Amino acid sequence: MGVSIYVSLEKDIAGVDPLAINGKPLSKAIDILDEWAQAKGLRTVMEMVSSPPEEVADLMDVDVDDLPEHLAAEQWFAAADGLKTIRAMIAHLQQHPTVVKSSDEVLADLQDIEAVLVAAEPSQVRFHFSIDF
Repeated sequence: MGVSIYVSLEKDIAGVDPLAINGKPLSKAIDILDEWAQAKGLRTVMEMVSSPPEEVADLMDVDVDDLPEHLAAEQWFAAADGLKTIRAMIAHLQQHPTVVKSSDEVLADLQDIEAVLVAAEPSQVRFHFSIDF
């Protein structure tokens, strides 16, 4: 199986399936890419990860009411914020393809994410990244 990073949208957009993003290659490269993004002053992908409180509580095996405050609410971000980071990562990988293993697959994940966020932006549909284990 493996870990996968994908996009969750605040509401559905016709013709857009964020779950079609593979996300496994990106999850393997995310530490390197996020470190680079942080050094460039960009918000990292992991900073934009969130989950519904019910899922977090289930993973932690606690009641929702017992969650730490910073995990008690699902966070949403403007698509433009995600696009800034994702597009910078795409450009970085295109210029430096050896910075991560399987850069073509990672690049495909980033481009798939970009397409979802491009579709979300005009409708002002907010997003967050999610992780599937």
